[in-house]
Amino acid sequence: MASPKKTLLTSILLTCVNVYAQHEFHIEAGGGLSTLNYDVLFGDQKNGIAEEFGVGYSFFFSPNFGIRSGANLSYYHAKATLSNLFDSYDAYDGEEYFEFRYKINHYEEKQHALYLNIPLMVQFQYGKKQMLYVAAGGKLGIPLLGKYKTTSNSFKTSGYYPSINIEFEEPEFMGFGTFSDKHYKDDFDLHIIGMLSLEAGVKWQLSDKFYLYTGAYFDYGLNNVVKNNFNKALVKYNIDRPDCFRLNGIPTSNYTDR
Repeated sequence: MASPKKTLLTSILLTCVNVYAQHEFHIEAGGGLSTLNYDVLFGDQKNGIAEEFGVGYSFFFSPNFGIRSGANLSYYHAKATLSNLFDSYDAYDGEEYFEFRYKINHYEEKQHALYLNIPLMVQFQYGKKQMLYVAAGGKLGIPLLGKYKTTSNSFKTSGYYPSINIEFEEPEFMGFGTFSDKHYKDDFDLHIIGMLSLEAGVKWQLSDKFYLYTGAYFDYGLNNVVKNNFNKALVKYNIDRPDCFRLNGIPTSNYTDR
């Protein structure tokens, strides 16, 4: 992927059980703006909405300072659209090499990633029944799932054979022709990531043992998310089933800006 993952959750709801003065156990839920961050060269990339749920624990050294950790499941989304593209590369049809060519009229792809995030943060809070709080630190993200799916695409393919100096635009069973409404889905491998995290908001006292946290936080990824970022062609010629193309996915394709 072209650059680190960035996630901005514009709202978060966190309920907290205060068993002792120094100990807090949390149940967390949140959502907001999210992105698997990369730039496409010839199209548009849009952020998705992230969802998060988890549990946590805080230990306070004093009424104002403490540390927090836990485990959160975070589901991230992104979407990219490409139009009016063309590319070519050398391929093999089982008998000889040729130049595989394709033109894309419209291509739309959605990506989804599920991470188990483990935070370690320092928290400062000030006040009594209504406290202002700020937490800062880092998170370790462990990938659980990475998927991409094309929702619509239309492209034209052909094969140029230099040995006979002819470009074939058919037949379809050889993988040459005009194809529309092709849908494809596959997995992509994800890296473990490190993130810097900042959170701020208000801590409301509901009773002697219960608090409600409301706030916002920002996560910044420190390393690339997707593995095997090898500048691949988007449309891959399938020697076993030439009329059934394999799609490498936009984050690992040669249409992303590095």
